[in-house]
Amino acid sequence: MRDQVTRYKYQAWLPGNCASIRLALQLAADAAVFKVEHEDMKWYYPMLQPYVHYIPIMANETFTNLLDQLHWAETHPFAVRAIVTKANMFARSYLSALGRDCYTMQLLERYAALTIEELAQPRNVVPPPG
Repeated sequence: MRDQVTRYKYQAWLPGNCASIRLALQLAADAAVFKVEHEDMKWYYPMLQPYVHYIPIMANETFTNLLDQLHWAETHPFAVRAIVTKANMFARSYLSALGRDCYTMQLLERYAALTIEELAQPRNVVPPPG
């Protein structure tokens, strides 16, 4: 799979047709990623920004703007180069082993804080009679 994401100028990310790690590999490659706007969610998707980390495409059963976006990319090579650079920086910062570990640690710390706050809340517990 890694070989597939290193040999092309442009790559497409389509929900449901890719291995879960594929977008991370694509963002780290020296290629612009055309990403379908979709409700699928991985932990890092909310941090990705269209035209900063990828070129957005809309697609459904009857319509896609892929050709329009491809034309945009071909006529804006400097913008595309900036997108690839930002995507690579994002991948190095957040999708490396250290980045994933940092995210997991922050998630667990936040979960622990919520749990401790919940346990510290007074409860409306009536003591048994007696």
